[in-house]
Amino acid sequence: MARRAAAHARLRLRTRQAATGAVAAAAIAVTATLLFPWRQPSPLPIAPIATVAKPAYEIISDDELLATLRDRPLLVLPQENGGKKIVLLDR
Repeated sequence: MARRAAAHARLRLRTRQAATGAVAAAAIAVTATLLFPWRQPSPLPIAPIATVAKPAYEIISDDELLATLRDRPLLVLPQENGGKKIVLLDR
């Protein structure tokens, strides 16, 4: 009978320890929830739509170029890559 009483006392002790641990874990969880509440992340600001910048130069045809430079002396030099370099010969 003493052994049975001792076994029952150990069982009650283990149950009490387990309950104490569970209550402590729940208390920590509740405290953490109250101190650090979950916040929804703020939405990212929408970037304004970028306006298309006007290029610093305009591509024109050879005829338009010659019309613009009609009475000005110029030199057209071929480049190694197949392009042309136009040099004005003004003083």
